[in-house]
Amino acid sequence: MWASRLDAQKRPDLLHKISVELLAENIATKIYVYGSPVLDQFEPEYFDDCPNVVYKGGFSGLGSIPFTNKDAFLYTSLFDGLPNVLLEAAQMQIPIITVDVGGVPELIQDKSGFLVHGSADDAELVAQYVAKVKEFLNASEAEIQNKVDCLHQHFEQQHAQSIYGLRVAAVYARLEEQLAKGNALNG
Repeated sequence: MWASRLDAQKRPDLLHKISVELLAENIATKIYVYGSPVLDQFEPEYFDDCPNVVYKGGFSGLGSIPFTNKDAFLYTSLFDGLPNVLLEAAQMQIPIITVDVGGVPELIQDKSGFLVHGSADDAELVAQYVAKVKEFLNASEAEIQNKVDCLHQHFEQQHAQSIYGLRVAAVYARLEEQLAKGNALNG
């Protein structure tokens, strides 16, 4: 599954190249593409020469996509912070194949996903993505589950809403303590 904005930053062009290479290597897998353009023009016919790509149209959050236990989330991006869609995938316990741009390695490492190492060379990136797709397809259920468990555990410890709430509350508690100390010294 691939789900993102169909804009240049999210690299649908790279997805096209990955699809072509998967076909060339006779890797029988489908890539279901969800998304709509926001900043750029995009025509679904772009993938017409890729019979392994099925364009499904827009989506409203990762939870609206019908993932199965045989699916992985494929993420391509030229640059990024820590994308919400990857946080959603981690929370939903979906295996992730992604590039290590921006803040992505803060969430995903080799032990918790199928991590492609960034490169300015598209041919190298495509080769790495194809290798990671093969690695995913050839991995045992136990290997995939270990990565997903590691990813989900890391997500729960670092990025879950409950952790965020606790951290924000702790900041406000410290501010209140400092204000109380300041008022006591001034009063």
